[in-house]
Amino acid sequence: MFLPVYVPDWQIGDGDIEHPYVGMSLSHVLIFRADDHGEWRERDPEGSRLLGEFESYGNFGQEVTITGNAELQAGHAHQDLGPFPTAIQCEGFVLYWDAPAVTEGPVTLTGIIDATDYGTVPDGFPEVSGVVDSMELASLPYINADGGGVTWAPAPGHEQQFRPISQYPGYGPEPAETGVSPHIHVTGVVLHLDINAVGASAAGENLGVEAEPAEAGGAGGSIVTIRLFPDYAGTALWLHGPVTYADAKLSPGLVAAMEAWEASYYASLDGNQAWKSRSGAAQFTATGSELAQRFAKELGDGFVVEFHSYEPGSSLQLFRSEQHSRNPAAAAAFRGIEAAEQELKASFAADQADGVGWFAYAPLSGTVFEPDNNHTPGQALEPGQEP
Repeated sequence: MFLPVYVPDWQIGDGDIEHPYVGMSLSHVLIFRADDHGEWRERDPEGSRLLGEFESYGNFGQEVTITGNAELQAGHAHQDLGPFPTAIQCEGFVLYWDAPAVTEGPVTLTGIIDATDYGTVPDGFPEVSGVVDSMELASLPYINADGGGVTWAPAPGHEQQFRPISQYPGYGPEPAETGVSPHIHVTGVVLHLDINAVGASAAGENLGVEAEPAEAGGAGGSIVTIRLFPDYAGTALWLHGPVTYADAKLSPGLVAAMEAWEASYYASLDGNQAWKSRSGAAQFTATGSELAQRFAKELGDGFVVEFHSYEPGSSLQLFRSEQHSRNPAAAAAFRGIEAAEQELKASFAADQADGVGWFAYAPLSGTVFEPDNNHTPGQALEPGQEP
């Protein structure tokens, strides 16, 4: 089962959640927020100063409908103003919810799930664990709301934009006072959390791969998921990072079509990285779906091609051929990339088991700098001792 979990940019920036990447494990208390009554924030006892209010989650996150059993948390004393701390017990996970009224028993609710549990959740509330199967960068047009460049707010009438990524970019909040109004602002990321992948081996198993019997999954006995999307990397192919067309060994005709598709995407955006027209966005989706299908046929039944268009309102599409590979060289190339990634993860796991805490790698020279087990980090070096 997959849960779309919204993580705001500032939560990553303050270190509560590490920079997310596809394949990472996450264990965190997750909050459910329903847009009809929002999130409760209290006033001071005299009511003269507003400390908060029921606040809609508004433009942030991806909506999901959940079904479970609501349970008011033990020890809660009802007050005239304030939330009703509630646990929503779902199949395989539990969410925290600040309900607007006493709510117990079976519920079906629509809202968003996020990880911002700062000071709002009882101590010891259970975490939800899973593996990030895919992720999307969330952004939104912002405008200056006060004319002075100090107060910024989401531009009314605009929907969020979601772009598939394999890892979250380095944190660097925009100085709003210097921003152009309107401008596209990254608000956070939506992690598609696979809560059924928690038991995967830590010794190098690719957590983004769905295991199948060897006879059904092709070489290696597993289905490899490859993502198709343009992201200024000179390629639209992604498996543990960008894969060049030269390394992918695809047919020249398919490569040419993918390059033209990526070029047309960039040409369809304005200076704020927004679509110039709805027709351009629709054409991007139609062409991307066609290319994903062609790509899947070249790879064969041992692979899944994932395509999630940047067009607003689009849904995730998965393509898998029912036949053997039409391009064995391409299938072998991606199997090789997958095998190398698993070998690297196994090597890291073995190093950790042997007590190796760190190493450094210089990609230009290929040099690996191993740790000096006789030196404690932060300790002054002895005369003549190399770092």
